[in-house]
Amino acid sequence: MTTHSTLAGMRLLRGVASDGETAVAFGLDEHGPSLWTTTDAVSWTPLRLPWQGAVQAAAVVENGLAVIGIDAAGGRQIAAHSDGTPDAIWTIQEIDGSDSVIVSTGDGFVGRGRLGDGPIQYLHSTNGIDWTSFADVIVNNVGKLAAFVLVDGLTTLRIPGDERVIRPPGLPVSALWRVEERICVQTPTAAWWSEDGSRWSPLPIDRAHGIEAGAPVLLPFPDRAMLSVGGTQGVPRETYVWILGS
Repeated sequence: MTTHSTLAGMRLLRGVASDGETAVAFGLDEHGPSLWTTTDAVSWTPLRLPWQGAVQAAAVVENGLAVIGIDAAGGRQIAAHSDGTPDAIWTIQEIDGSDSVIVSTGDGFVGRGRLGDGPIQYLHSTNGIDWTSFADVIVNNVGKLAAFVLVDGLTTLRIPGDERVIRPPGLPVSALWRVEERICVQTPTAAWWSEDGSRWSPLPIDRAHGIEAGAPVLLPFPDRAMLSVGGTQGVPRETYVWILGS
């Protein structure tokens, strides 16, 4: 089954993130940097951000939403926080953040940069302000961090704290999620879901609705709803939701 909805006023979509209960899309609307939130993958609430510039990443964190962005006033990089409600007051702080590869996760951000005078490495932050070392190799992801590993000469994926070896149905893998016990990956032709990491059911990318290979795909909820955002800029500016197994 497929349904669809719209992200009101969206001009440019930069990405999506979810903690399994709430999802946030981030990008630009006709006025400037903006967020859209949902708890059902169908109805979206727009949230305007109180600066002119850009949103680099946004994440659903314990007390609401955390955003990393660029404030056009002085070109400074900022981290901002709110409780995620439309009338919330944003707390904004200038930061010396990760220099590249900022990716939203379910509990914060992954970036790439230095800690002090150390080497360039992958970093993790729950708030966009304080960064710690994470790992050597990161998969672009939403929800859970993972690393490429080699098992018997074959490329596989692993999620920290999960004993299952994930053998993707194809490469390259552009995204990896775990929601409860379900594992999901995205390849250039489809999004796939699995209970064991080896046997996969495909959800073909729907190019008939303008969803191209590599477009942001999100599987944020344990009720087996899949969300894909089509048309990162221009039209269509709609979201499409598939119910897994139907």
